[in-house]
Amino acid sequence: GLDIVLSLVKHRARFAMVQKCTDTLRRDLMGGILSNSPSEFGRRDAAGYTALFSNHIERLKDLLLFNLCRIHEQIWSLLLSMVTLVYFSPIMGAFLLAIGVFSVFIPHFFEKGIQRKQEAQMEKAENHLAILRDILNGYWIIKNHCVEKQFRKKYEHASAELSQADFQSEYYPYMTSTISTAVTTVAFIGIISIGAYLVIRGRIAVSIILTLSQLIGSVLVPIELMPQYVSQVKGARRVLREVTPYLKKEPQTAGFLPAASAG
Repeated sequence: GLDIVLSLVKHRARFAMVQKCTDTLRRDLMGGILSNSPSEFGRRDAAGYTALFSNHIERLKDLLLFNLCRIHEQIWSLLLSMVTLVYFSPIMGAFLLAIGVFSVFIPHFFEKGIQRKQEAQMEKAENHLAILRDILNGYWIIKNHCVEKQFRKKYEHASAELSQADFQSEYYPYMTSTISTAVTTVAFIGIISIGAYLVIRGRIAVSIILTLSQLIGSVLVPIELMPQYVSQVKGARRVLREVTPYLKKEPQTAGFLPAASAG
């Protein structure tokens, strides 16, 4: 019962923090856009600005904010479990530490690929929004000229490209998770082997091994999940670079006031 309560409290705190950060991002984004000069504002069309709110902010929420919270939780779980494990069995602790260090470098091998998938997804999302805007804004023109079929095909093509890009951007990080699962399996087999060896040699009691088995899960789970979380955070850097120029700008409305109001 206590585990359920603690889990609910933890998830409520995580969701509340992420939602607050997301709201702050949206507010800062709108403030940054409104503080731009007309010439700066004109460098991006309406579909591009809409994509910042509907696509980029949501992806930052899912890829960056949630995963940063998860990484923070897993790090604490890993550290506390490792300290306890090393205290009872330095050999088993050193083995799991080596596995953990190796797993940290797994996302590095997929970093460029994940970034390419994220960039392609953002490009297709903006293209989809642009075509959608053109169709909705030009609805009466399309109907009057009887070109519904052409625009339907154009939209279906953009939608299919976006779906494929979404699939690639979501599936590619899963490959990192699969490799992490394989590493975790190797680590589990290694721990069992080391534990059996230590028991046979009389260097540790069976009761201690049974006790430590509860901690091993708290070490192996972060080792399995962390590479996936880290790879998704790295994949969000391209999205963050797109949004950052519009954030936290000071209002510059003085230059836009009519001359008659200057007095």
